[in-house]
Amino acid sequence: MSDNIRNFRLSDIEENKGYNRVILQIFGLPGNGKSSFINSCKFVIDGGVFVAHAEAGDNYKGTTTKRIPHELTKSIWMVDNRGMPTLHRFQTGEIFAQLGNLLKVNQEVEWVEDFNKNVDRMWAELNNEDSLQDLIVPILIHSVRNNIQKEAETYRELLNTARELTGITPYIVLTHKYSGGVESMKSVFTNMGIKKIYTIENYTTECQSVVREKHEEIIEFLTEVLEDIKFRVIHMGDPREERQRHYKFIIKYMKETSDLKKDEDYKNKNSEESGKKKGPCFLF
Repeated sequence: MSDNIRNFRLSDIEENKGYNRVILQIFGLPGNGKSSFINSCKFVIDGGVFVAHAEAGDNYKGTTTKRIPHELTKSIWMVDNRGMPTLHRFQTGEIFAQLGNLLKVNQEVEWVEDFNKNVDRMWAELNNEDSLQDLIVPILIHSVRNNIQKEAETYRELLNTARELTGITPYIVLTHKYSGGVESMKSVFTNMGIKKIYTIENYTTECQSVVREKHEEIIEFLTEVLEDIKFRVIHMGDPREERQRHYKFIIKYMKETSDLKKDEDYKNKNSEESGKKKGPCFLF
């Protein structure tokens, strides 16, 4: 199974329409194990000594601020990401632009609220011939220590949109599996319609002794991802047409987000001015 992962090539799929690299796009909350998961996958596939290729944070603060690509194999890359501190639409819009292959890697991840600036950023990437050859796979990393019951509907929208953009149902990787609460967390995501849920205990600098169970979990995960990719490639359209579709969808989403922000700011401003006009109220 490991050899199949190392030897995987998109060019070997007859129906391929020009894609030559798989991008496993990681996203999720800060400090939930995104970077550690990348390190774990590289450790399993590369073999040898554990190396912290991606800098991992702790205490849910996170340290990654850029989208940083890490080569897993010649054909498969894993892209680390800045953690979303909230699920505000400006942050989810940034994730959608990444999944739509409309933002460059190796750049700072920004929560840009200016609509025109967002358009300029994506327009600059719209006709990038190199990234047109990338096939994006959405992977949400989430720690079982974080309860998301209250945000379940927002997560549902995030994951459904990720599926719409990429044509691939997002994979859920639950980290810190020995912390308890794994089954209840699985239920939360299952109720959102997500079936591809994996539980992982990452390798870390402090805990890097080779464990067969950890290796098998990661190899099984990557094997399933490649099977999904083979199916998706057969049914994908022209890369340029796909990107144009993504561009229109994300522009619409960001315009709606910008308009909502303007309405909210207008209401807040009127509320403040109304309070000032009333003046102070003294009780004697």
